[in-house]
Amino acid sequence: MNSLMKLLERRTLSLKLVFGYATLLTLLLVTGIYNLAVQRQLIDGFDKLYSDDLLGVSAAKDAQINYLVMGRELRQAVLAQDPAVRASAMQEVAKAEAAVQKELETLRPTVFREENKRNLARFEADYAAYRVNVEKVVTMLAHFASAIDPTAT
Repeated sequence: MNSLMKLLERRTLSLKLVFGYATLLTLLLVTGIYNLAVQRQLIDGFDKLYSDDLLGVSAAKDAQINYLVMGRELRQAVLAQDPAVRASAMQEVAKAEAAVQKELETLRPTVFREENKRNLARFEADYAAYRVNVEKVVTMLAHFASAIDPTAT
């Protein structure tokens, strides 16, 4: 370090300034390159967060909405007096069920945390039980409709 200082003391002011600016620019360049690398890592992290977590949350929310639609339309089918309204509600139940299945298929690859895997497994088990109950209601509705109107299918 002392030899560098002695070497600089013997140089002219313009060379000292050039050396100082060159050192400063080198430090700025190194810092800038480092910051670009850190920003790239952050962008990659945000992309992973988006593709893994946010798309999964979106699929889970859509599945939840369609699950609620299933329940609402099933209720409408049970309460409906008109067979056409009942048939329309049952079609909506089938559409919502298909949408729930689609969203669950979209959700499965995005679940990577153990807690979320357990939650998804618990939901799928509960949903399977719910589907059994929905099928019972559909069967009872069909039996009720055929008992009232023998020409209904």
